[in-house]
Amino acid sequence: MILNNTLEIIPFSTALAAPIKTLNLEWLKKYFKVEPKDEIVLSDPQGQIIDKGGMIFYAKYNEAIIGTVSLLKIDYTTFELSKMAVTDGVQGLGVGNKLLLHCLAVAEAKGIKKLLLYSNRKLL
Repeated sequence: MILNNTLEIIPFSTALAAPIKTLNLEWLKKYFKVEPKDEIVLSDPQGQIIDKGGMIFYAKYNEAIIGTVSLLKIDYTTFELSKMAVTDGVQGLGVGNKLLLHCLAVAEAKGIKKLLLYSNRKLL
């Protein structure tokens, strides 16, 4: 597991708009394919996620952004866990788990009642 003391979960900022696209494209190209909707959302995370009431978080390790996850707003009490990606070299070290736990804590703190997660049978 990655050193918990040096892995930090930070929120979206405009300066961090690029890593959500870079990380997700790396993941999508490895396991699936990039759909037109993916390209739209990942090219404009501010407009497509943040401005619509969603949230984006990043895993920062040794000053590098190594993972990301988004909470897409469905309605006031329901959000979708989406756009989660961890860079290849650190997959399997607990980064995704830490991002997920952060989302659960944020959801509880904000009174979000339901989190949806869609997956694919291709993924183990």
